[in-house]
Amino acid sequence: MKNTTARVSVGKVARLAGVSKTAAGFALHNLPGVSKETRGRILRIAKELGYVPDARIDGWMARVQDAKSKDLLPIVWLNTAVEKDAWHRYRFQSPYLEGARERALELGYKLEEIWCRERGMTMRSLSGILYKSAIEGIIVTHPVRHLRLDWNHLAGVALGAALQAPKLHRVAHDLNFNLHLALKSLKRLGHRRIGICLTQDVDTASHYSIRSTARDLYFSASAKERVPPLFLANGEGWERELFPWLKRHKPAVIVGHDNRIKRWVEAVGYRVPELRSRLQRQMGLDRENRIVIVGAGHLGQALAGGATEKPLLTGGDDAVAVARFLDPGRDSYHAQDVIDRLLS
Repeated sequence: MKNTTARVSVGKVARLAGVSKTAAGFALHNLPGVSKETRGRILRIAKELGYVPDARIDGWMARVQDAKSKDLLPIVWLNTAVEKDAWHRYRFQSPYLEGARERALELGYKLEEIWCRERGMTMRSLSGILYKSAIEGIIVTHPVRHLRLDWNHLAGVALGAALQAPKLHRVAHDLNFNLHLALKSLKRLGHRRIGICLTQDVDTASHYSIRSTARDLYFSASAKERVPPLFLANGEGWERELFPWLKRHKPAVIVGHDNRIKRWVEAVGYRVPELRSRLQRQMGLDRENRIVIVGAGHLGQALAGGATEKPLLTGGDDAVAVARFLDPGRDSYHAQDVIDRLLS
């Protein structure tokens, strides 16, 4: 046996023995799967090379083999919303959680949700929970902007653009592009006086770029068609802002992101019609105070033709009024459905 401190890999042993790495691993760990003759040759070559097994890998393999239950490895969905059930209750958000859970199962993981605003929860206690639970993967949801966890043993990805620190890989939709696309598509259908109504938390999450986009769209419209964009204070005191805005500027269409806007508009005396004929006959503000609401995020993605196996528009989304005119009676629509019918 050679006297060396350089670690010899299983791959090198396998190459010199003329076998696969799997076969070499079976022989070196005394597992079935190789013949007695092949096992002897592999062990002899390993001894000549000075092969030393990695105790860490051996210990891990032993724990896996001895485990009585094959539990799935956990990944945490870190809910940072003010409302504990936000990712379940709001239908424009719940597909993200459902999709993450489904994909985790496909890859052999289970998704566990933790609400970071539980009473008494601190970043230190949360870090301790993750460490003691052997959590190594975490999905950070918006709207949190800073997350001071112990990241030494964690791999993370952020959902949305709100998180500023730490710098993680992130998955986010392009609100600015979707807003441009939604307004452009509505104008192609002949609609004017389009009002943009967003909440300030959306503006904050976009690092205030969505406000600039809204103002740019406002100034690029003709004077007759301009409707000043409205940014509500995260749903608080909305009636003090929304009703005067509707009464003064009389938008024919509202493009928004929050599916509560429909409820707010109805609460101040306007009726949002169920669209069951072609959209261009139904949209508009008439003597009965009707007004149509379009979801910027969902509609923009649908009109962009984004490939997806999940419905972009479903019966509970804020864009349901736009979707239902496609085919009365259906409650889900794919991107291509929307493109073919809206732009035909």
